[in-house]
Amino acid sequence: MGNEPISTLFRKDLKLVEGIKEHIIEVAAGYAFSVAITSAGEVYTFGQNDRGQLGTGEDKVLLHTTPVMIPQKYFTLNERKHIYYEIEHVCAGDNHVVVITKNQTLFSWGDNSMFDCITNSIGLSQVGMGIGGMSTLKRSIPYELETIAAPKHRFLKVSCGANHTIGLAVDSDGPIMWGDNSQG
Repeated sequence: MGNEPISTLFRKDLKLVEGIKEHIIEVAAGYAFSVAITSAGEVYTFGQNDRGQLGTGEDKVLLHTTPVMIPQKYFTLNERKHIYYEIEHVCAGDNHVVVITKNQTLFSWGDNSMFDCITNSIGLSQVGMGIGGMSTLKRSIPYELETIAAPKHRFLKVSCGANHTIGLAVDSDGPIMWGDNSQG
């Protein structure tokens, strides 16, 4: 849990996660990994990484027992000018993560294996990548969700289920959902 040897399977007491210097403003927990957002808009992850859910771009590193900061270059507004999005909100599914930036843009990464549904049945996975586009089984670095159903939406909130995501957008008449639709 953040800085424990893998041999420590279950804790009997509370343990402070060490290794994050900034003040933590929000956290989320997936199946076997965790995500923390700092007051500086940084994203830290730790735990299993077998489906790219840590967002670090490390395909061969399957476990981080201490928090690792996702490079800010992945949350780029203008890389040439070194301007990056600040992250404000995070949610985690079993093996995927979705974050909202200060300007209400979504970034997502992790498991991308559910290609079943979205509103209007466009066929997006839980991290928002459609069959016709970049449809890989995992996405190990964050990418901006530029389109979900048509125009670019500005999101206020998102919540992740095990293999799906639902969001409330400023410019939508109702919730927008994508990912696994096998349970309705």
